[in-house]
Amino acid sequence: MFTGLAIFLIAAFLVVMLAVPFCRCKLAIKLVGKLKSALLEGSGQVLFYEQDASRTPVRSIAWTRAWGLMAALLFTGCALYRGNAVDNHPVAVAACGLYGALAMGASAFFVLLGLSFVSYFPRVRGAAGLRQCGLQGLWIVDPAAPPVKLRQTVAAHLQKTTYVGILDVTGFGILAKGAGTPGGFLYDAIAMASGVPVSILLLDPETTTLDPDGPQTTVMQSVLTEMGIPAPLYQKRLRATLEAVKQLNETRPEEGKIVVRFYRERPLITALFFDKTALVSPWNPREKLNVFTQFDAETPLPEASFFEVHRRTFTRLWAHSHISPSGGPALPAGNSTVVRKKGSTTVRRSKLSAVR
Repeated sequence: MFTGLAIFLIAAFLVVMLAVPFCRCKLAIKLVGKLKSALLEGSGQVLFYEQDASRTPVRSIAWTRAWGLMAALLFTGCALYRGNAVDNHPVAVAACGLYGALAMGASAFFVLLGLSFVSYFPRVRGAAGLRQCGLQGLWIVDPAAPPVKLRQTVAAHLQKTTYVGILDVTGFGILAKGAGTPGGFLYDAIAMASGVPVSILLLDPETTTLDPDGPQTTVMQSVLTEMGIPAPLYQKRLRATLEAVKQLNETRPEEGKIVVRFYRERPLITALFFDKTALVSPWNPREKLNVFTQFDAETPLPEASFFEVHRRTFTRLWAHSHISPSGGPALPAGNSTVVRKKGSTTVRRSKLSAVR
């Protein structure tokens, strides 16, 4: 009877693990999808790191103790099973060394297996949670030497997009340094995609908007203090960016002109928008190491994605921006028109609406 039951269990196992994936592909995909959704995409808290950092040493010593205890038990079991660990013979010494090495190795394997099992599901569930809101990855970018892979990624997106939106403070690090490897990582890519319209938002150097974090200072005063530079140097960087834009526009068709506008709010992010992807970084006033977060528009929840949040931020800033600061070079307004209705301002765009 027991033999028949064992054979039945073996046959059932083989049917589930082999027949279903190879003969009923759709059913297998459906079952795995439901299992994945139940394990990874359910409601509840998603943690990437321990909230209480003081518990980390405690957990480390716990796993170390488990390793030591398991190694001792395995060593004792091997010694008792073979019975030659205490013989008065040189072989006993070699046996003890072998048993000790095997015990330490086997116990380390099982402890690491347990640790992997404990940490695997939280981390995979965290990754699934990031995908839900559109986070695709991170780029660690040194402004002095942008990664080659980032340049290639930007160039690839530019070949497929119908619109580019850029949000920055001076644009010096991404455009003004010119072409080539030491130049801004956007200059060459934008130069090659000459038919793609580009909209750039920069901070107005003459803004008098009050800083919400410092009611007695303006946004521009706070920005200059954080950047640690005087106003003439800021304007010099801005002019360098405008000069780079002018050079790029000389070889671009009318439908692919680069349009620069200026906003007056306190800068928060540096961002690059394509049709379905955005690279967003917290604004670094010292222009040192930047962390660009790559967001994807095609997410399970497209209307609640971070891509959509930042895209709308760019659209709002663009709607309330102006062509150029007083006395500055007036760049072409492109395809944007402003229509005022009943005291409110709305923006009608043929290209701006395609930020998504």
